[in-house]
Amino acid sequence: MPEFEQLRDDISTLPAIAQQLVVDFVAFLKQRYSSPEPTTHQLSTSKTNPLSACGAFAKHL
Repeated sequence: MPEFEQLRDDISTLPAIAQQLVVDFVAFLKQRYSSPEPTTHQLSTSKTNPLSACGAFAKHL
């Protein structure tokens, strides 16, 4: 699976904080898709949505 090797290489070149965002996002996806989908769409809070950290991260750029 060469695409996973490329992905691993790409992630390894990111700063540590960005790598942590990737780890958090993968954990979020695993949780999201391991349980049945909710019957109604609900907005995620910052505690359940690791992407909300992207806004805080972008402020540091």
